[in-house]
Amino acid sequence: MLCGMVILITNVLVTLFIPERTPSKQEQIELDQLSIKSTYVDILRVMRIPNVFKLVAILLTCRIAFSCVDSVTSLKLNEKGFPKETAG
Repeated sequence: MLCGMVILITNVLVTLFIPERTPSKQEQIELDQLSIKSTYVDILRVMRIPNVFKLVAILLTCRIAFSCVDSVTSLKLNEKGFPKETAG
């Protein structure tokens, strides 16, 4: 709760007191050329980095190993007398 309040207050103060700078002409030209296609091309370019690919693969598949344990845990808690509503 305290951390959330600190983050909220910090964000409000930054928004109020730190002005956003205007982009230079070169930056504005680059911003005008952005599209959905170029964004996805950039994402795919980043995904080709081997370490990024490994991290994404691990994050997408790590829950598969624990899915059966999660299912059995709720069943065992119900078996021991915990109601489904309080099991989470």
